[in-house]
Amino acid sequence: MDELTHYPSFVSFSDDKGNSREDLVRDTNNRSIKFETPTLRPGDKIQMRVKASDPKGRKMEISFRRGIMGRKGEPPAQVVSDGEEAVFDWTITAKEVGQGRTFSIYLRTLGTEYHRMNVSDQILSIDYAVDPPEGY
Repeated sequence: MDELTHYPSFVSFSDDKGNSREDLVRDTNNRSIKFETPTLRPGDKIQMRVKASDPKGRKMEISFRRGIMGRKGEPPAQVVSDGEEAVFDWTITAKEVGQGRTFSIYLRTLGTEYHRMNVSDQILSIDYAVDPPEGY
């Protein structure tokens, strides 16, 4: 089965720290991207942009989660059309200090009962290094 004819895929990811990936459409598996620089610290703000495409032109929901399961207080999911960007702003907290802090972005089509991965169509995991606060 050609997954690209049935399910949506992430097309690109970028952040306001200069990191980006444009090669996502052909990688339909869960995708993990690790950024070494810049190192973030609690209090830093980061803006992440992700673009997705659906071969059937359906509306898609893109949601942002801290870690795999998510936590309270995350930004609401965004509904986008084919080729539109979802933009998430996040302020790094002390709870996110660690060398491989994962932020997950979930993609799923709306109005269909079938999804590539049961309840979603693709997950993009973004890893950043988050150092302790200055003076630690």
